[in-house]
Amino acid sequence: MEFPTQIAFMGNSRRWGGGVAFLEHQARAPDFPGALGRRYLITREQFDDVAAQESHRPTSPIDLEVLTPGQVREVGTGWYDGLLALDPIDGVPVVTFTSPAPPDSANANPPSVDYLTTLVTGLNQIHMIGPERIAARLRLVDVIASNWSQEQLLELLQTSDP
Repeated sequence: MEFPTQIAFMGNSRRWGGGVAFLEHQARAPDFPGALGRRYLITREQFDDVAAQESHRPTSPIDLEVLTPGQVREVGTGWYDGLLALDPIDGVPVVTFTSPAPPDSANANPPSVDYLTTLVTGLNQIHMIGPERIAARLRLVDVIASNWSQEQLLELLQTSDP
């Protein structure tokens, strides 16, 4: 899927050694490409479990009915405790995790090569738009553009699994 927002990188992951990806809270102009991602059809119980795992807390029910598309609801203080509701698809709610505070309110921090390679590998596997377009879309993110050239991103795509 294509999100109506772009990604931002902030924080510093001990596991990855650099910034981690979050969705911005505000939608971009319709002619500005959003972040590419993947969606999964899961049960509410599975959603509650994933939310708890991402926040390192016990599983508890999250009321998705109170979410309004385009708004972020804070459900805790963890990195991914912001729930961003998107427009439903075929009547099914679409919700993703992001930071509770808008990512643009924090200092940007570029991802590590390993983290970026993982992202690029996933994008390459699920979006059939070609390596050049994936690299160009990633370079729409300022912290990516200022740290990796189009050629360097293409090298990551060539070394990632097809």
